[in-house]
Amino acid sequence: MTRITAQILQRRAERQAAVPREQLVAGLTSIERAATQMASQIEELLDVAHLRAGRALELERTPVDLVAIAREQVASYQQAADAHRLRLEAAEGELIGQLDRARIGRVLANLLNNAVKYSPNGGEIVVRLVRECDAAGDRAVLTVSDQGMGISAADLPYIFEQFRRSENVVGHISGTGIGLAVVRQVVEQHGGTVVAASEPGKGSAFTIRLPLDPPAPGPAPAAPPAT
Repeated sequence: MTRITAQILQRRAERQAAVPREQLVAGLTSIERAATQMASQIEELLDVAHLRAGRALELERTPVDLVAIAREQVASYQQAADAHRLRLEAAEGELIGQLDRARIGRVLANLLNNAVKYSPNGGEIVVRLVRECDAAGDRAVLTVSDQGMGISAADLPYIFEQFRRSENVVGHISGTGIGLAVVRQVVEQHGGTVVAASEPGKGSAFTIRLPLDPPAPGPAPAAPPAT
């Protein structure tokens, strides 16, 4: 579809024909969205390669608003998921943490994609964001819940392992079985945790806890031996 849009705009430009502003904006937005998605998929493939090689990711931490990321992802998936109702529930206007924005965005995109894919009959998908505070510091708690097929009790403990897929979707819904393994790697490298709760036929909920405070500095390098 994006290729056809680009070709139409190109042909009109070659004929020096006027393109209505609304059509031009919509076409360019579609092309930009596809290019962004492709770049994200390439980056995710690189992360998969790191995971399979047992190597850590090089995180690029900057101040990131998790509420803004969630709002963008929910809006994006709602445009493509006509049979689903996506809703964001955020207890605060913003939740700022020292995070790798691109990778955390892909983590949420992965969970939303799974929620849509494994809810073939539609239904509501809810993203909830709250702040937790205790002696250890502030954390963002992000939960993505759906009303889909759910995960079998036998498979649930292994769902974050590479190439592991729930038995009730194998042969029915396509997938690689590696997306959730990448989710876990990204979250854990941020010092967070991710857990899943599910009941077959009633849906699933994935909950991520991410520290919002800057990571503690590492130990100082050892002094060179005296000579």
